[in-house]
Amino acid sequence: MSEAELMRRCMLLATERGARLFRSNNGVGWVGKLATGYPRDGAVLLLNARPLHAGLATGSGDLIGLTNTGRFLSIETKSMRGTVTKDQIAWRDTII
Repeated sequence: MSEAELMRRCMLLATERGARLFRSNNGVGWVGKLATGYPRDGAVLLLNARPLHAGLATGSGDLIGLTNTGRFLSIETKSMRGTVTKDQIAWRDTII
């Protein structure tokens, strides 16, 4: 089973039990001033480029929400081949 399918099943089961989960994505993109006259091959040139970190927190769960009693819920899904990162362990320990 893929992680996407596992997440979908977790969300459905949580909903059936009165909880509410949301997909939580984390990532990095680049922002800056778009330069004029850049190549038309899909390349983009940013002036004063800087990283933009988006999402809840590095290592946070794939699914974030609340139980039916209002308790915070964070679920990290892994396929059989998936491995837990140090950041995910740190997130888990912080939440616990």
